[in-house]
Amino acid sequence: MNNFQRGDLCPVAWSPFTGSGFATAFFLNVTSHNVDISSLLFDVTHTGLNGAGTGRIAGKQDASGTINADLDIDNTPYDYYGIRNGQGGFLTYFLSSPLLGTPRFVEIPMSIEKVHYEVAVQSQVKYSFDAKMNVILGLAGTGSPPLLIIYPAL
Repeated sequence: MNNFQRGDLCPVAWSPFTGSGFATAFFLNVTSHNVDISSLLFDVTHTGLNGAGTGRIAGKQDASGTINADLDIDNTPYDYYGIRNGQGGFLTYFLSSPLLGTPRFVEIPMSIEKVHYEVAVQSQVKYSFDAKMNVILGLAGTGSPPLLIIYPAL
């Protein structure tokens, strides 16, 4: 209880799909990251509920996330890490330090939707990318059934 984590110790690991497998994970030097894990909900409201409210059942799961980082011009994200729109791989979102104790993370097969670059006069050059879950990559990683979202034992 009350085991809060410092965000500056929680990286993101990126393992791009190479066509013949997944490359060794790169730890990205991020300034922030987020991931949303959701389910499609179906409205199954009917007269048997007697107007008590909306009935729902859960459908397929989905995930999306954004990674923000400062641009290292010597190791650009597109050359060094293979971060390009359309590229697939596994993203590992750390929720605690991978170096201290038992790391807590969520690992998801994802495809990069878009890459964004930002230049401002009074700031460093930055980049970010948005990714969405791709179940096809989960099949490539494990065969059948697909590997979707890995939650380690807490």
